[in-house]
Amino acid sequence: MCKVIVLPGYEWITEECYTDDAKKYTSCNHELERGEVWLGNTFGENRWDKGVDIPKKYSGLKTIRLGNQAYCIHGLPLSRNYCLPLIIHKSEVSEFYKLQKEMI
Repeated sequence: MCKVIVLPGYEWITEECYTDDAKKYTSCNHELERGEVWLGNTFGENRWDKGVDIPKKYSGLKTIRLGNQAYCIHGLPLSRNYCLPLIIHKSEVSEFYKLQKEMI
């Protein structure tokens, strides 16, 4: 297993700040409501600030929300202070991708 190096002052990125049932799951799929899709994990606008928000570029979307617990590609929970799942209703997915393309 590789050793995680964390810069002083940024320990919150790796701390075990999880939901109570985080280790019961390996993805946020159980959080999805009917018609919703998981877009990926987000840290919000300021990656190196503690806390997570919805990126401002998506603020016009009506159904976008943050989930409660993000997971890495290996199914392990990630600190809630670092990132959260970004969830949206499938009716706005095309608008979401349109906004993403505008940012390129």
